[in-house]
Amino acid sequence: MRCQGMQARRGAWAPALRRPALVRSAAAPVATSAAPASTASSAAPSRPALRLRFGTKNIPHPKKAHYGGEDAYFVSEAGAGVAGIADGVGGWQEAGINPADYSRSLMKVARQYLEECSTVAGGTLSSGEWLAGQRAGGQPGGDALAAELAQRAAAQAGSSGSGGASSSSSSVSSGDAFVAAASAARIDIPPPLTSGDADGPRTAQEALDVAHRATQFPGSSTACVLRLDAARGTLDAANLGDSGFLIVRNGQLHFQSPAMQHFFDCPLQFGMPPDTDWAQDAAVFCLEVQPGDAIVMATDGLLDNLPAEDIVRLAPPSAAEVEQAAAAMAELASQNAADPDFESPYSREALEEGYDLPWWEKLTTSKFKDGKFELGKLRGGKMDDITVVCAYVVQQ
Repeated sequence: MRCQGMQARRGAWAPALRRPALVRSAAAPVATSAAPASTASSAAPSRPALRLRFGTKNIPHPKKAHYGGEDAYFVSEAGAGVAGIADGVGGWQEAGINPADYSRSLMKVARQYLEECSTVAGGTLSSGEWLAGQRAGGQPGGDALAAELAQRAAAQAGSSGSGGASSSSSSVSSGDAFVAAASAARIDIPPPLTSGDADGPRTAQEALDVAHRATQFPGSSTACVLRLDAARGTLDAANLGDSGFLIVRNGQLHFQSPAMQHFFDCPLQFGMPPDTDWAQDAAVFCLEVQPGDAIVMATDGLLDNLPAEDIVRLAPPSAAEVEQAAAAMAELASQNAADPDFESPYSREALEEGYDLPWWEKLTTSKFKDGKFELGKLRGGKMDDITVVCAYVVQQ
């Protein structure tokens, strides 16, 4: 299901919520830099060589700590620095599926793709060629799921009298559960994304696309990937869902990526066809960065529990403090998540979307404040896995 984890993520609030009208966010990619890549490239010789220094912190949901939670992430020194973060949708547990399998596979493939393809300019494989090589080698979890989906497609083809079993059979032989799922659902898979510069480094959006197609587990996940393009002095990022990133410059919030949701608490997410969004739906960013910029990438476990002003306040002031900054943010977000009286970004957004306590709970939680009677309102943090990656831009 598209929003498999929605009810599970609402937790104790679920009985108190009322559903607003469902509105899908615009799916068109967002470009934040008007300058074409060729223009930026021409100025490359005058730019200082930049690199990202990383620090990370992960705090699983207390009830999921025994298996590490459902978030996944990576950081890599490849190129000038690449990183990714994913949040497996927890509702899949109700079907006996470990949501972490999907998010971890997504990040493993994205990292491998960027490390192998984005660090060498000239003669690099296209995303389609790289993916074909991965499929030839097989992916964990693919064979059994592909066989199950192919059998489903064959059964559907037999019941309708159409000849749709041939593509399903090829999916079984290749062990490609992704293709088998699309065949079973009788949908066309969009062509792989390719960079405009065939010989240049691969992009963050391509990494998401390849990782989505190569992941061979049931489940779904949001994802955000970023890479520093040292030659252009830009941050190349792609985000699908309600994870995201912020840039802090000179102690001020310089940029924050917007959350992408179908409706409140139902983010865009990667999954097996047909219930999936695509890398083509991701928000894509090309942002100029400079030495001293701090970049904070996080799952919604942090963003739902830590206001932007606190993220800015705790952002690393130097490359030497990225680990401490990541830990401080994650620990404060964890404290806020457990505080039933904290007015979290999540509770504020819920109120803005029309969710609130039932009238009787408003009365029972009412109080006098500053000589005035105030009805109770929806408040509190949202217990969740918390993952944060702090990066600091340095000049080499």
